[in-house]
Amino acid sequence: MERTRRFLEELGLPGRDLDELPSSPKRFPDGAQYRIEIPSVEGPRVMEAVLEEAERLGVVVHRVSQGSGVLLLTAAEVREMARLGMKTLVLMSVAHQGKALYPSEVIEERWPLRCPDPLEAVLSAADAERAQVFVGLGFFEADTGRFHGRDPRALRYEDEVPVELWRRYGHHPSFAGWYLPVEAPITGHFPDAYLDYARELGRRVRSIAPGKPVLIAPYGTRTVIPDDRFVEQLRRLEVDYVAYQDEVGVRKTRVEELEDIWARLRRAHDRAGLPLWADVEIFDFEGDVYRSPLVPAPMERIARQLAVAGRYAERILVYQYLGLMNPPASGAFAGHPDSVTLYRAYQAWRKGGPGA
Repeated sequence: MERTRRFLEELGLPGRDLDELPSSPKRFPDGAQYRIEIPSVEGPRVMEAVLEEAERLGVVVHRVSQGSGVLLLTAAEVREMARLGMKTLVLMSVAHQGKALYPSEVIEERWPLRCPDPLEAVLSAADAERAQVFVGLGFFEADTGRFHGRDPRALRYEDEVPVELWRRYGHHPSFAGWYLPVEAPITGHFPDAYLDYARELGRRVRSIAPGKPVLIAPYGTRTVIPDDRFVEQLRRLEVDYVAYQDEVGVRKTRVEELEDIWARLRRAHDRAGLPLWADVEIFDFEGDVYRSPLVPAPMERIARQLAVAGRYAERILVYQYLGLMNPPASGAFAGHPDSVTLYRAYQAWRKGGPGA
């Protein structure tokens, strides 16, 4: 316990309950004072550990979240996760560099995959377990970051692919919403062209599937200026969730700077009336940034990132589970050998071990 208190104090947090402060009068719709969410629960084995520990401690967990793309998982893992209570999954994209990842009649080229229809497999597994899947709408060009000056073919895909996706898969009860995977490069404010992209594509998918929420994940987070212009931009985006990349992994931001960054975002989102999500980078680079492979970051650093984000964001996602975390007995090991070390360290951290 003393170690935990010292760790909190090192982060600038109180090492004890501040009983002298007044209780907040705010409540959830059912009258409850708080909710408990376990973020970044990446796969069935992690979920098992969360549930076992919650039962041992007598803690009620209201929600868990998983940050990596659902097409990176097998249908069997989807079933495992859903049966463990993980009911919301996010699909990164339905195409890459203009080639489809499902049997499309709109997109001319398709990647050769062993599974005839990965999206159907995921949604069918999710249906059986009454889970929800948010479907990513991209990438339709070789440049995965392009949102302006798009070529005519990409514009046609953005118009026709949502219709095809909803026609092919909209009958699935698990088809719950949309993710726009093209990332906005913030430099103080959102580029006007990105506002047009998100608003137009968001309106397009809502016209096809009314009521389905839209998620984006911008970068340039450290530069945000939370002024009237930025608040108005948040409203003009017409999206439901914004998950900002913390950019610690790409070495643009130091952990010590995160408190101020997330506080600024929280103020802006409160004014805009929009939920605030975090996209925490749990990687480092083996050598030069962007020119060398990703490797797992130290758990001590990740714990600090999660602690700060958790004070401000309603939900925390991570980039990325695949290749950076692997259970020791994984039947589909992918990535760096140290991914097992991070997996074990993360498990220990969640259970109150070193750095918790």
